[in-house]
Amino acid sequence: MGKFTGYLLVSDLDGTLLNEEHQVSEKNAIAIRYFIENGGRFTVATGRIREEVEPFLDELIMNVPAIISNGGMIYDFNSDFMIMERFLPHQIEGFTGQVMEAYPQAGVMVVAEGQVMMVRENEIFRRDAELYRADTLPRRKLSEMGESWAKVLFSVETEDMIGLEAYLRKQNCEIEIVQSYETSIELLPKGVSKAEALQFVMKGLRMKEENVFVLGDNMNDYSMVESIQNGWCVENANPRLKEIAKRVMPSNDQSAVAAMIEAVEEIVEARVKADQELAVSYLKENDCTLAFARDGEVLFESHKKGIRPMYEALLSGVDLTGAVLADRVIGRAAAMLALSAGIQSLFTFVISESALDILREEKFVTYAYESVSPFVMNRAQDDLCPIEKLAQGTDDPEVLMERIEEFLRS
Repeated sequence: MGKFTGYLLVSDLDGTLLNEEHQVSEKNAIAIRYFIENGGRFTVATGRIREEVEPFLDELIMNVPAIISNGGMIYDFNSDFMIMERFLPHQIEGFTGQVMEAYPQAGVMVVAEGQVMMVRENEIFRRDAELYRADTLPRRKLSEMGESWAKVLFSVETEDMIGLEAYLRKQNCEIEIVQSYETSIELLPKGVSKAEALQFVMKGLRMKEENVFVLGDNMNDYSMVESIQNGWCVENANPRLKEIAKRVMPSNDQSAVAAMIEAVEEIVEARVKADQELAVSYLKENDCTLAFARDGEVLFESHKKGIRPMYEALLSGVDLTGAVLADRVIGRAAAMLALSAGIQSLFTFVISESALDILREEKFVTYAYESVSPFVMNRAQDDLCPIEKLAQGTDDPEVLMERIEEFLRS
């Protein structure tokens, strides 16, 4: 559990996370590590395929499957498993040959059978050999590609891009056409996009859209940036992408992802502060004994006394992960159960010393209190609270819940 628990960041690679030398800056790497260590989830959404992402894995930590080939594939680098893969229609070979005849100046690459292959090299590929791997890719004829084409890439000079895109869109072929770089345009399977793949990932992770932030720079990011309420772009982004982006980060040469994580942290802290104010005010105004709040909503409240409100909250089925808790008295037992629920922040009027010790060990949870008591006493104030006695000798919330259940039954 951490301040970024429940949050997902997705970044494009080229022109966004990678600088102009096609490297992950140290500042970006440190920021991503910080985000993940504090509970966040991070991955990339790129036009590159698996083999083209692997060289960055020493610098780049991802704890969520990556969106690759512009959404045509979803691959988990941690388990070395292809989760989803889509292919172009069989007539794509003939269509590609037709485009090559119409645009003899176009460089052509094909991704087939899980491999990137050079079909026709041109000056653009040679000019940026590191990006396009022009010196290392195997050369193949269209007829030698076999089946299972995942992507076709055409590269032309900037002044030819509008004409090439218009030509492609006039043809009757069931494909998606996206500009992935200022001199590159790609053909993808129908329906494939970074946005579609992102929705697949979000559904699998059960992410709330308001907690998902994406960052891109070019038109292959357009669908993803447009589809998410926190769709952002970098300063060096395509002007058309800037028009729809909700926020603009510094350029890719200024560690844009690190800047994004700083901005997200400010948003998270502001949300937590607002939830704290809501939970505390609700507790006071409604004379409650306990209130959980998250995302501007009170999730659970109770007027009952003792440990029963906390016990019932955990059994209610309400997801309390990332919530803020306001409680009148927090002892060791209540602190253990609150942490097991995955709360992000806690406020109480009175806290016991043993509860405070537990919270201090949990570095991800913020807390505030008005006074500290050596112990939580029973109602007669002549002995230790019986629930506090139950909490002695165990650090296991499940064992504690069983003890409380037995106590409440008696």
